[in-house]
Amino acid sequence: MDEKKIRFIDSQYNELFTIPDGGSIVVTIPDGGQYIGVCKYLDETHFEINGSRCHIQQFAETLEDNDSKVVPEKEPEMVENYRIIRRIPVGDKVYVMGYSPTSPQPYVTWQAHRNIPGKEWGHYWSNYLKANTDLICRADAERTGIPYDHTKENKQKAFMMQYAEPFILCKLIPVPSQEHSLFFSQDTEPERLGIIGHLRADFDSGTSFFITWFEKQPHLKTDSFRAEFNLILNSLRHNIEAPVLRSRADMNKYCYAHSEQRINGVSRELSAGFKIVTDSYSYYFRCVPCKGEYDLYCYAYDNNYLLPELAGQHELPNDCYSVLPSTGELIRIERGEKGHFVCDTAGLDPEQARCKADEINGLRGISRAQEKAMFAASLSSWDVPAAKPWNYDENGNPRSSQPQKNEAER
Repeated sequence: MDEKKIRFIDSQYNELFTIPDGGSIVVTIPDGGQYIGVCKYLDETHFEINGSRCHIQQFAETLEDNDSKVVPEKEPEMVENYRIIRRIPVGDKVYVMGYSPTSPQPYVTWQAHRNIPGKEWGHYWSNYLKANTDLICRADAERTGIPYDHTKENKQKAFMMQYAEPFILCKLIPVPSQEHSLFFSQDTEPERLGIIGHLRADFDSGTSFFITWFEKQPHLKTDSFRAEFNLILNSLRHNIEAPVLRSRADMNKYCYAHSEQRINGVSRELSAGFKIVTDSYSYYFRCVPCKGEYDLYCYAYDNNYLLPELAGQHELPNDCYSVLPSTGELIRIERGEKGHFVCDTAGLDPEQARCKADEINGLRGISRAQEKAMFAASLSSWDVPAAKPWNYDENGNPRSSQPQKNEAER
């Protein structure tokens, strides 16, 4: 039986080398950093690298786009019982990460010297995230001359909060087709969707990250939003096992591995979309990696507006119940009609009438915001801003559309 061989080619389909099924490669990026990829044979033109499926030509094009080189790993580098899986050179030193699935602390980082055998100053970790954070901190400390002490929990925690933790807390969620319009600018009233603005970015030659922010509703761009958005962007670029925004190569890899997340309305075959939803905001990422064009668009929404819209609560119901403020009577309002109908509720006091209206509306899935919009429209016109449910919060109170004061622009 023929041995399965994984072929590596250039973008013109010229064969560079082959490795056996289960073999490994060394990818060297422009700054000299190296990643080890363990490969699995799938068929003549496809393989897996560290669990992600690739086409041999797509992999070759990704490497060339990012000026990266690949060679077979002749022999795994082992230190004690750890296999070296990443290297970052800084001057005459090299910082490495090792992995041993059988060790109590499966990850370790070491300092080493170029062309000198041996490793020193081992830092042992329980998971990849902490080890990768430590590796980058050690290399940055050597590069900048700023001391780094991995034993100081507050500093380590602060660094991980800046670069990593939001990705752990926020899941990359596939987007159903009915929400694909949220990946694009729309003609819909911005207040209805709670659009804050959108970001456009490109990787330039492959690893840079140039961004432009387009404002839509400045009063929604609060300090908490800016802080959260920056943390999420950093987490998608640093210190995670699937850094989608680290480079065009990483985005290519993500899109290829998630072909089921292709975006409706995008003509390019290689694209993928996902969303990150936090307590306060939703972020819709449109990834279309292509050298010479914009690789990323991200639309940011305020959940106070977007979630009711997705739940259908920004549409006016055919009718609803409310309470007439002047008398406390239970009333029924019909959409499109001027005025209201007083219900026969003899014996109900205003508080009981309020409870009755909430009970009937609640059973029909009608929110307080929809009720308030219906009531306002019945008093004046069905075209005024007060007749729009998105102009009320979940308790039926009018929202403020005034910009918050003393907020620095991003």
